[in-house]
Amino acid sequence: MLALAGRLVALGLDAMAVKELRVLKHRLQSSVLAREAVELSGKVTKTAMAEDPQRETLASLLEFQNTFGNDPEAIGLVISHQLLVLKIIAGSRKPAVIEAALEHLRPEQSGSPAFLMIQQAAAPGGSAKSAKQLELLAQTLLGLCPSTSASSDATAMDPLLSPSPAAVFELQVLPLKFRQIWWKLADHRTNVDRELVEPFSRTLVTFVRRLGSAHRDARAYDLAGELYKLLDLGSVRCRLEFNFEVCKSLAALAEGCGEIGQAALWTEQMASACDSLEPRHARKTACLVKSYTLAASMKPSRDADDATASACSTILQCLREQPSGHIADYDFLLCEVVRLAQSQRTRHTGDFPAVVYLAAGFAQRYARSYPGRHTRSIQAVIQAALRHSKTSDEMQQWVTQDAVQVYIHSGTLQAVAGSAARMSMTESWLSSTDAVALDKILQALVVRYLRRSLGDASAVPLDDETLPAGQRGALLEKQLRHAFDLTSRSKYRPALQKLIPDVLSRLEKTYTLANYPLRRARIATVALCLRESHPALLQPPAAKIWLDNPNIADGVLGEDAELGRLLPDITAGWTVARAFYDGKPTIASLEPSLLAWQHIIDTSTSRVELCEQVYDTAATLVQLAAIAMYLGVLGSDGDRLRVLRLSLQMARLSGCGTDQECMHAIDLSRQCLEMGYSEKAGVLLAGCRAVTADDCISTLTKLQLRIACVEYHVAIDQLERAYTELEQAKGLRATEQPESVARHERRAYELLHARAWLVKSRLAVRNSIPGDALAAAKRAVRLLNATWAAIEHAIEGGDSGSLALADVPDPGEPEMNALSSGISKLQIAPKELPGSKTSVATSNKGASFWAVVPLCCNAMLHLSDMYAHHGLFAEANYYSERAVSIAESVQAKILLVRVQSHRCRLMTVADRLEDAELCLTRSEEGGLAGLSVARVEFYSARAALRVKEESFEEALDAYRQAVEIIDKLKAEGLCEGTVMTADKKHPEALSPFTWPSSEQALPLPAMSAHHFQQQYVDVLPAKWTAVSVCLNDDCSELYVARYRSGQSPLILRLPFSRHKPEGSDEEAFDYHTGKTELQDIIQVSNYSCHNSGSVEGKGAKSNWWAEREALDRRLHELLVNIENIWFGGFKGVFSQQARQPELLARFRKSFDDILTRYLPSRQNSKGRGKPLALDSKVLKLFIGLGSDQDGIVDLDEPLADLLYFVVDMLQFAGEHNAYDEIDFDGIAVDVLDALRSYHEACPEQGEDARHLILILDKRLQAFPWESLPCLEGASVSRVNSMLGLRERILAMRGQQNSPFDGCHEVSRKSGTYILNPSGDLASTQTTLSPALESLALEQGAKWKSMVQRTPDEEEFRTALTDSSMLLYFGHGAGSQYIRPRSIRKLDSCSDVVWLMGCSSGAVTEYGELEPSAVPFAYLMAGSNADADTDVEKAEIQAATNRKCMAVVATLWDVTDKDIDRFSLAMGEEWGLWPASEASKIPAKTPRKRERLVAPSTPQQVPKTPKARKTPAPVAKTPARSRSRSQPGRDDGKKRSLVEAVARSRDACYLRYLNGAAPVVYGVPVYLDD
Repeated sequence: MLALAGRLVALGLDAMAVKELRVLKHRLQSSVLAREAVELSGKVTKTAMAEDPQRETLASLLEFQNTFGNDPEAIGLVISHQLLVLKIIAGSRKPAVIEAALEHLRPEQSGSPAFLMIQQAAAPGGSAKSAKQLELLAQTLLGLCPSTSASSDATAMDPLLSPSPAAVFELQVLPLKFRQIWWKLADHRTNVDRELVEPFSRTLVTFVRRLGSAHRDARAYDLAGELYKLLDLGSVRCRLEFNFEVCKSLAALAEGCGEIGQAALWTEQMASACDSLEPRHARKTACLVKSYTLAASMKPSRDADDATASACSTILQCLREQPSGHIADYDFLLCEVVRLAQSQRTRHTGDFPAVVYLAAGFAQRYARSYPGRHTRSIQAVIQAALRHSKTSDEMQQWVTQDAVQVYIHSGTLQAVAGSAARMSMTESWLSSTDAVALDKILQALVVRYLRRSLGDASAVPLDDETLPAGQRGALLEKQLRHAFDLTSRSKYRPALQKLIPDVLSRLEKTYTLANYPLRRARIATVALCLRESHPALLQPPAAKIWLDNPNIADGVLGEDAELGRLLPDITAGWTVARAFYDGKPTIASLEPSLLAWQHIIDTSTSRVELCEQVYDTAATLVQLAAIAMYLGVLGSDGDRLRVLRLSLQMARLSGCGTDQECMHAIDLSRQCLEMGYSEKAGVLLAGCRAVTADDCISTLTKLQLRIACVEYHVAIDQLERAYTELEQAKGLRATEQPESVARHERRAYELLHARAWLVKSRLAVRNSIPGDALAAAKRAVRLLNATWAAIEHAIEGGDSGSLALADVPDPGEPEMNALSSGISKLQIAPKELPGSKTSVATSNKGASFWAVVPLCCNAMLHLSDMYAHHGLFAEANYYSERAVSIAESVQAKILLVRVQSHRCRLMTVADRLEDAELCLTRSEEGGLAGLSVARVEFYSARAALRVKEESFEEALDAYRQAVEIIDKLKAEGLCEGTVMTADKKHPEALSPFTWPSSEQALPLPAMSAHHFQQQYVDVLPAKWTAVSVCLNDDCSELYVARYRSGQSPLILRLPFSRHKPEGSDEEAFDYHTGKTELQDIIQVSNYSCHNSGSVEGKGAKSNWWAEREALDRRLHELLVNIENIWFGGFKGVFSQQARQPELLARFRKSFDDILTRYLPSRQNSKGRGKPLALDSKVLKLFIGLGSDQDGIVDLDEPLADLLYFVVDMLQFAGEHNAYDEIDFDGIAVDVLDALRSYHEACPEQGEDARHLILILDKRLQAFPWESLPCLEGASVSRVNSMLGLRERILAMRGQQNSPFDGCHEVSRKSGTYILNPSGDLASTQTTLSPALESLALEQGAKWKSMVQRTPDEEEFRTALTDSSMLLYFGHGAGSQYIRPRSIRKLDSCSDVVWLMGCSSGAVTEYGELEPSAVPFAYLMAGSNADADTDVEKAEIQAATNRKCMAVVATLWDVTDKDIDRFSLAMGEEWGLWPASEASKIPAKTPRKRERLVAPSTPQQVPKTPKARKTPAPVAKTPARSRSRSQPGRDDGKKRSLVEAVARSRDACYLRYLNGAAPVVYGVPVYLDD
């Protein structure tokens, strides 16, 4: 039967053969059972029969449950039976049957073929037969398995075609075990490596490969381990490479099932198998990588961490070198680095990112060597490196062009190009993760290119001309976009100047007009926009190729056919870019594009519909923002509002994010607020506030919203709400520090701080806190200057004009000064390129400044207003000029009209009427067409000017025109009355980034009379008198106030017209007449002073002297008239006589008796009340007239003036008298007698340090009050305010070692003198050198000198801060060596300053604003004690910083010889140096002059109106022949500097023209002993 079955199998009749084999098995099994039963019981039973053969399966035919004992014949039959069954199974190729047969084939299974063969070998002669049968069995089993080749994997893994990988693996390993058995039986000499280990390794690798990572479970690992033990390979010595493969596979299975420890052990064996390899071998490196990956995923421990760190360092070293090996080794290394890069839950060391970068580098080299192989694995490593690369520098460590090729070969670029044919390029590069990764790689390559030197041969980071045009264009366009993103980085400019034109040139050839018209138009738009914003990066020849009009028509779009729906948007974008390139476009040229975009928005209801019509919404929004900024520069508010509204609509439809929508809404709200749409602005801001609670809103946007809300609340006068918003903004700002701001947001961050300070200033203005308003406005301007400087620095080179924006530095903020000090040029003014025929406007370079210009102009105008409010014209004018310069540079007509109108108002307030008229003329030339706020401001400025010119009809007409425009604007909805008025004075509707305080400061309370008396009057020394002289608004009256410590002030109102007879046509000698006369005298004198050297010819010198002497007489006559006409009998207000209470009481009694005798109202006093008792201060006015010296001094008119004043007082008190009934002559005679009695009884008064302080009105500063006849020889000085006087008094109190008695002392042994610094005052140097040189000869003296040498500002500043005295003898006030602004900023200053130059104390008036003079700067130097500070604190402050106590300066130009003699005499009188003959007037004079009692004014010069003059008891006119004896100069009495000045006027030949010019600003200062 066995033979028959064999024959049937050979004939292919397997089914019949199976039947025979079933029967055969049944018989064999039955015979065995029967024999066993007979042996046991001696009879055959039914139960011992075998199973039914029909129930046997093909696999079960292999199973024989019982042994055959020692029956070789039976064993042989069974083995033959089993081999025949296996042959049939092999022929059937049924996977299920094969897997079922596997359990009957294991050698340890009783009855299995191998088991029976081993049993057969025990019989005599059975070894050889069994060996052959075992080999046959092995080959049969191998025939049941698919090939181990990778090409057969698909078949082997198909369950319908092949058994499971585990079954196949076991079927492939069992033959190796069978061979091990027969090798032993046959004493076969085995090649273990080739015949055992290598086949097992191959089958194990195949098994692991076909399992896949998802099915590497514990069963697979256990199976491999069991078979590994079955072959006893652990004790076999084999070649290392075979053992490596086995361990590698077992490690993979162990790791797959989570047996990390087992995997690590197998990996260690792998590493041991690589010991003989060189260190940089790829296989060895892969083992290290695998060990690191496994160790990092184990349970943490100190030893494990140390091992991991060590392994990481070793891997870094290996990967840095070029690995060696074969492709299989590289594959293994690539596989391991992929696993390492993709590992997530591992404990990596700090060097892990570097490992990933090096792994990416190896993967890219692998891709270059084996293109197209393992592409997904390589991409996985690259993407892992991208995830770990946080910065551009990190990407530069590993990225190469090979990474781009990987993605190109994988089809990523092809997919992007395909998407670009249907959608925007931006969306195409976001269509997949691979596209995003390729985008980042290209960005890194662009940065790498830019960092290299310009000498590199590579023109662009990556380009491949063999690519299809669509793919090449997408590749180049993306690199171009990344290059544009880096244009703000100045360090990349040189490389960008080469890269961008090169890429554009390649794109121009790639995107032909015939095939890619739309994409070409988009690139043209980008290129032209780049030329506008960064002209240095794209020269005109490179930009010119993009100027041709595409003339795109539907149906002729080539490869862009699917983009035809985007034609209106792309055409609009190109048109706008071309318009800006051609010059400054008009709104008419932009109108078609804006209408096209508006139509797109109107026809879109969702983001999808919008994207169907807009190529790139982000780029379009950028263009709209640029248009809005440009219109803001031009001042076209209505058009800008429309564009901003369009931007907001597009932002909302595009779904660009809540953050961006809020920013667009904030910009629109600010424009609404600017135009008067306060309600609409509020609605927009309220909508933004509703979404700010979302986490998607950035802190910077929230800050923008808060500041916009503050601006809104300030505009509608909700100050409390404004302060609340500012407080909230401060809290947000604390969370957004400068170092955390992204690079692209820094500009907005800077401007936000400037806006915050600006609105803080306006809030302080509305809250009546001018000091805080000025400080905040200055801070805003400094921040804007810093931003401006940063923009200029970012612009490469320049071929245009420049505009320098400077600021007023603040010594308290040095870091801010350093930040803004680098401001130099503004590349904004257009300039025609050499050889170019383009218009001037085509090379405009102002786009970078559009966002800053309006804010900068507004801030500077506001700061100008703040300075004007404080009366500081120089600073206000400076910032007004800066605003004009900016507006002119950007050629913004409407903005320029507004700025010029503002400047016109400033010039009007400053009485610069010609300049104001010029500003109006320039505004009109700029154009005033249409309705605008600019026209309102123009007409209000014109009205203010006409009011100043007293052209009231024209002023009224201008106001009417302004009101008409406002009404029309309201009718059109462009203005609301709550925001705008016709005549608006102000334009309101330490890190450098400090935030303004949100504390609501309270306005200073109004000062009470008691407070003023206590703080300003009672602090005066007992012997000092302060007299304030002011004018009323129309300059028709004098207001005189006299202050004495412990006394209430005496306040007088003296009309200039009180001496003019009623009905007289004679012009009154009022302020304007006197001021005109003084200005004429000074003008002629200044001219003659500087033209004395050109006098030639006979009699020329005499004529020059005659002119000078005539001017001297005119000035004397002017002073006499000022005293007699302006003050008259009230000149006693300047009197410094000591108080004599007893004599005053006697005089009062006499005066009351006189009034009783002469006044009709008192002659009949029956029934009348007690008469009015005159105040003592009124009686002192009479006493202040002095004695008539027995008729020598005419006091008739002064007495009459006072008597009328007394009668008027009595009239107001109810004591009525008719003037014609009063004998004023008789009263005058009796009062004169009473005055003689008073003065005769008054004790002789010596020099007892009495002093008069003049506080003069800004319009009275130019007059030499100290030389009035009534004040000649008196100690008189002037200060600029009562506050300045108080500061000096407090400083005197704080002086150490000196009791406070109105005496401030300065050391005579230290000081600095500057003599003839210009080198052209030889006579002055000769005259003064001996006296000055003597200062340093005193014992202990520390005088410094600068003679005939120009000091720099630092030297001058050091001299002021280190010296107690500074004596300057040169031209002017020394302002050419140190600026007044620098003087004001000094923390301490010399106690005494002499400015002995021409007009060193000249006062420049600015109308309603405060005047300026160099001495004022010295008086302001040092820390000021606040008027509201208590005395104790003020004294402490005064003791800390030294203040300038006295400045000697000249009010007009003087001749050198007179002023030199004056200087010598002043030093002698003060006691600074000894007396000398040089200070005396020379005995020889050109001609004699007689003393004049009443000098007459020559007819050839303007004449002061005649008035009766009062001759003084001493000569009032200079006499060339007088000799200056010094009766008291050597009397040893200490004199103040003020007294020395008064006593030294006689040293001048021209007693008034030169002698009256020097005055003292400050208080008396004495030299110490």
